[in-house]
Amino acid sequence: MEEKVVIHGRLGTIVGSLSRPNNIKSKTLVLLVHGFAATKNNKAVLKWKELFESLGFITVRMDLYNHGESFGKFEDMTITACIKSIEDAIDYFLKEGFESIGLCGSSMGGLVALFGSIFNFKKPRIYESRRHNR
Repeated sequence: MEEKVVIHGRLGTIVGSLSRPNNIKSKTLVLLVHGFAATKNNKAVLKWKELFESLGFITVRMDLYNHGESFGKFEDMTITACIKSIEDAIDYFLKEGFESIGLCGSSMGGLVALFGSIFNFKKPRIYESRRHNR
């Protein structure tokens, strides 16, 4: 089952597609990040969706700010705005009850996912909503 997701983020609206294969109830999500000048419906992103779903993961494909259906004009796109897209999406899905979120991106999407995870996540969990006792 696939459903449209609309997130009201810091820079405007981000639009995505959440897919739950066989209506699984997992608390783990894989966020698929498209590359430069692409959208959530890019051929590579759709192939990743199929791959992760075949492994039993819930996936979400998001249009970054200034891409596809999301807020902003393409010519105003910056890496910083794209990173904010990732942060806003992760915050949204954690509030929706997901406990673990993975990122998969290629080209600019891979760069955005990497920079976002290293430099901009201020929460100690980065992708995990709960702390692990050791």
